[in-house]
Amino acid sequence: MDVRIDGKVALVTGASRGIGLAIAAELARSGARVMLSSRKPEALAAAVATIDGETAWHAANAGDEAQAAECVAATVARFGAVDVLVNNAATNPYMGPTIDVDRPRLDKTVAVNWAGPLTWSHLAWHASMREHGGAIQETYGVPVEAIVEGIRHGVRKVNIDTDIRLAMTGAMRRAMARDPGEFDPRKFLKDAMAAARDLCKSRFEAFGCSGQAPRIKPLPLERIAARYA
Repeated sequence: MDVRIDGKVALVTGASRGIGLAIAAELARSGARVMLSSRKPEALAAAVATIDGETAWHAANAGDEAQAAECVAATVARFGAVDVLVNNAATNPYMGPTIDVDRPRLDKTVAVNWAGPLTWSHLAWHASMREHGGAIQETYGVPVEAIVEGIRHGVRKVNIDTDIRLAMTGAMRRAMARDPGEFDPRKFLKDAMAAARDLCKSRFEAFGCSGQAPRIKPLPLERIAARYA
């Protein structure tokens, strides 16, 4: 499935590597003019060199409002608008019990992960989208290794529902692109279920859940219902 956004202007934060770079590359492949942003100029220059299409870069700390404003302004100056904003930048300076986190690393996490998306969205809206329209997307992700470390420090509930939905959606989109003439949704769902099964298996193994079924004590429906009464 080839979705075209020819001539649109996209700004992607945290775009020098990983998910951000992949998003920027896909946007450029779909016809967008893309501004890549992250903290390190050298990494951005290297990232832009790997993308085919009209791109530019501007170094900015996603948690610094002044630098964010400069980046949005540079995007408008270079390309004339901001039609798509992808709030991808995130930081994880501390892993461990929340009670032990120090204030500098807490402040950094809040500035980048919580206030950052709101700041960039506010700036893009007032610089371009309020008048011309546009779309704002946020991405969230925690590496499996970081989750495993969190489990080691006492995390006891991990939600993988979003991962499953992303895996299923990706599988369906690949199936549709592979065979545009197919119209039976059961074919797409077959690929989606296989992707969900593979993801669950890999997560359960990584999180130490595999092989634990005998420890689960079944409860009758009446007792479960009573807990939620």
